[in-house]
Amino acid sequence: HEVLSAEHLVALFKNETTHDTVVIDFYGPNCPYCVQIAPLYERLAQEYHEFATFLKINAQRLPSLAEGVQGLPTFLFLCRAEPMGQLPGADAKALIETTHSAIKKCMEAKTTLEEAEKKLPELCPASEKFQHNVDFYGGTIEEGVSRVASKEACCGVCTIIPQCAGYTFKPGQDSSSESGSSQQQQQQQGTCYPKSAVANKVPTDPAMGIVSGTITDAQREEAVQALNAKAGGGQSGGQRSGARRPSLSQDLPSATCSFEKDVDFSSHDLPSGTIRRKDRQACCDYCAAADDCKGFTFMESTSAEDLEGYCFLKSSDVGRRDADPRMRITSGVVVTTSSPAGGAPVASGQNGAPAQSIGSEL
Repeated sequence: HEVLSAEHLVALFKNETTHDTVVIDFYGPNCPYCVQIAPLYERLAQEYHEFATFLKINAQRLPSLAEGVQGLPTFLFLCRAEPMGQLPGADAKALIETTHSAIKKCMEAKTTLEEAEKKLPELCPASEKFQHNVDFYGGTIEEGVSRVASKEACCGVCTIIPQCAGYTFKPGQDSSSESGSSQQQQQQQGTCYPKSAVANKVPTDPAMGIVSGTITDAQREEAVQALNAKAGGGQSGGQRSGARRPSLSQDLPSATCSFEKDVDFSSHDLPSGTIRRKDRQACCDYCAAADDCKGFTFMESTSAEDLEGYCFLKSSDVGRRDADPRMRITSGVVVTTSSPAGGAPVASGQNGAPAQSIGSEL
């Protein structure tokens, strides 16, 4: 879409058809590099239309929308209207890789937050002490920024993000209407800013209602134990359900899985079931060692710096759909697991039933 004005841009972001991931191409009609990269950008917009919204802004005609843009072309990547980063220049390979990475990161952040949305206040440790009228300046984990209803929910957001050391919650607008439109309800929600560092404390105007807090590893464990106890489980070690899951750093026995390339198990995500793994086999091994995992979807990394992909654990393989080959997605189910002591492989299947066949391994 070509953005025609500031009002048009706002309308596009409010449109329900706009994806969580938005890419904006800041260009100029007389810029030769912009003309050079334009066909690739159009192709990416067509190939990734199910995953992201692609916009174009003429920086020379709408300079007010291009503040902070140092040169043309520049590509801006956003996740739920929050900036994820910029890519200046007409580097075709970098544009492809950065676009893929932005879509992947925004999808992962959404999955993590959606699965905990209803339990966010419960995830806040009972020992947490809120710091009123304090803003932790800098260190924002951009992909974790989200709209939540309370400071307790913001605390819960930080709890489920491993690298989060603290958070700042900024309340939304008040509204006297309890049943108003979805836009009014969104305005009532505040914005949660998870932080990787909390050293810079800035006092704020009490009228703004800003609240901050910190989360330690001990408090995370406290929240995990409290939720497990409520669920009837007694396990710890990072899970937020009663099911047993191995440590992310644990060496796991090799398992045999039936893989399906370019297939996405699009539903049945497990709570706190998004983890980082180096490849699909490592995702398979982890699923086999987790009591509540019946299938998985693995999304490869395309970044030379970030070698780990995303492993989405599933309670079922039902809800499959074809995936764009460029997303490098593979799904699978566990067929056999090897005994940790080196014994004979143990067959497994849905709900613990014996596996019928190994199937095709692509």
